[in-house]
Amino acid sequence: MRIPKAAGIAVQSRPLPDGEPLPRVAVISGAVSGGGAENHFARLAEGFFKASPHRSIVSLRHTSIQEQARDGRVVSLGFRSARDYPAAIGALRALIRETRADVVYSLSRCPNVVNIAAAHSLGARPMIALGINENLEASVKWNGSPSLRFWRAAERLLYRHADLILTNSPDSASALVREFGCTAGHVCLVRNPIPLAALSSRAQELRLQGSPLAEPYLLGSGRFVEGKGFDLLLDLYAALRPRTKPLRLVMLGDGPLAPALRQRAKALGIAADVVFPGWCDDPLPWLACAEAFVTPSFHEGLPNTVLESMATRVAVVSFLSSGWIERFAAAGAVAAAPVGDLDALRAALEEVLGDESQRTAMVDAAEREVRQFEAAQVIREREHLVLEAWRKFRLR
Repeated sequence: MRIPKAAGIAVQSRPLPDGEPLPRVAVISGAVSGGGAENHFARLAEGFFKASPHRSIVSLRHTSIQEQARDGRVVSLGFRSARDYPAAIGALRALIRETRADVVYSLSRCPNVVNIAAAHSLGARPMIALGINENLEASVKWNGSPSLRFWRAAERLLYRHADLILTNSPDSASALVREFGCTAGHVCLVRNPIPLAALSSRAQELRLQGSPLAEPYLLGSGRFVEGKGFDLLLDLYAALRPRTKPLRLVMLGDGPLAPALRQRAKALGIAADVVFPGWCDDPLPWLACAEAFVTPSFHEGLPNTVLESMATRVAVVSFLSSGWIERFAAAGAVAAAPVGDLDALRAALEEVLGDESQRTAMVDAAEREVRQFEAAQVIREREHLVLEAWRKFRLR
């Protein structure tokens, strides 16, 4: 799917308007440490409506959010997991009343559902804005666990009541209108905020300090859950190992499939060469020194790990799991293969590892492509989209 030129992507970075009253904004996530979506939220929280004197940053879970977002009012509602989120609806409703929020902007599936359920039931309700960081078009077809199916059903029922939806996935933008019944004019395509200069500088320092492993390695990273393809990554590595230079595989992350993945590595006879460091809040030391970042996920929105690899000049090999990956592949910025075609993915990885000139050309192209995701510019774009929607909301 093509990346539209309108709906957020063409919005220029510019200061917030002088003299115009800014809305009271509450920004909500499940947590603010650990995963790609949480890191995305932390970057937004650092700068989103920073000029507003009335900004609340809310974490549904108990987190160290104070370390992630230094400005604005920080509130942790203290819930332990998504199972507690139904109880969070009342707590968030009370917080909205207390802060008199004009706009409630949430990020990711469960907080989005809690946001709508809490805000929509208020008499004089705030504007409801949602952030979606996943490929909904693919994931609505994914069966998953009973818990996942519950949240998917809630999304289908509630997302149409949002006043603004900001998604980083062109596939999701289409699915929201076609499958979820959302108003087309309420859906905008946006980018993820990436602190490019800081990432690049720190990656260079980490390389000078030395690799976490004595041997060169490939890196896969994320939550060990259905649809992320980590079982295929093990299969790919087992097939690749006899055909290329000595490499280890680092599987950075954790999740319910971790025991099964370790068992699969043993069954494939590669356990001695696969490293499972566990969950890592700061994956950059592993990423900066990797030979390549490999992501065999079946469906994605716009994964931060791919953008961070591009920003730090680490070659990316991926399935064509989203419209953005298709765009990057067309620009020569990533090596890609059709979703599920493991032989094609292995061939792409072999080519990247075996041809230094191609790899250099690819990371050069990636560095050019990723410039559009500079955090300050992206945050300003989102602010203006929210302000534009808020002006229309106030006139209703």
